[in-house]
Amino acid sequence: MATFLILEDDAEFGLLLSESIRMADHRPLLCTNATEALGILNEEEIDIVIADVFIRVGNRYSMDGGIKLVST
Repeated sequence: MATFLILEDDAEFGLLLSESIRMADHRPLLCTNATEALGILNEEEIDIVIADVFIRVGNRYSMDGGIKLVST
C-alpha cells in the first residue's frame, strides 16, 4: 500500500481522486495548499505526490500551489 499526498484546491475533484486511490487499496492524504502539503511531508512518509500547479484563492491564482511545493 502506497501513501499518496494530493495537493488540489478543487474540493470535488480532490475527493474523487482520493476515493479512487482509496478504492485501489492505497492511502490518500488530501490538502488544499502547499503550506499544508509541506507540513504533511514533514510528518508522514509519502510515496507519491500529485500536485495541482495553480491553486486558486477566490478568483485569483495563489503561489501556494504545486510550484511552491516543488521549489522548496
